[in-house]
Amino acid sequence: MPSVTRRRNATTSRSAAPTRLIEATERLLGAGTPYIGLSVEQLCSEAGVARSTFYVHFRDKGELVIRVAERMLAQLSEAAAAWWVPGTDRSELRAATRRLVDVYAAHRAVLIALAETAVYDPELRAFQEAMVDRQAEPLARLIEQGKRVGTVRDVPTRETVVALVGMVQLACERLAEGDEAARDRLAEAIASIAWHALFPDGHDGPGAAR
Repeated sequence: MPSVTRRRNATTSRSAAPTRLIEATERLLGAGTPYIGLSVEQLCSEAGVARSTFYVHFRDKGELVIRVAERMLAQLSEAAAAWWVPGTDRSELRAATRRLVDVYAAHRAVLIALAETAVYDPELRAFQEAMVDRQAEPLARLIEQGKRVGTVRDVPTRETVVALVGMVQLACERLAEGDEAARDRLAEAIASIAWHALFPDGHDGPGAAR
């Protein structure tokens, strides 16, 4: 029986290894270790897994960081969902933006690591570009649909999307580390800029004409 228990524990440990490595990566980046300075040995030590286990789940350090960023992207998409819900008003958009700021703040080190590494790593640069595209897709749909029925200003879709997404990322990268009051101000600024950029004066917001 003990041998069966040991095998079960070993299997459980291996299945938990990807999550432990992802969390270890975020901790080390958040503690100030630059991405380029992270080694597989350091990551495995922090996560409490064997080096051989690392390579069962990840091809290399770059693939691990992409998985970290994918988790961040899922949380960002969830936080931003209120932007695309019919009937959402300005106060709800502000609240959704505040949640977005919190996610960026929690994963700020990952965002910075991606930006720095994308300069010289083609795979990470391609992933970062794809991540921006995924974030931008719902906004692009909102603009196109709104322009057709007159609920969104007649703005150039692609350029507006790139400008707004870029603004959010850069602003959060620089300012999301502040205290609660600072995050409130950042969320208010982002929401106000986006609202006035997209919606005609006096309009009720994304879901008004649906």
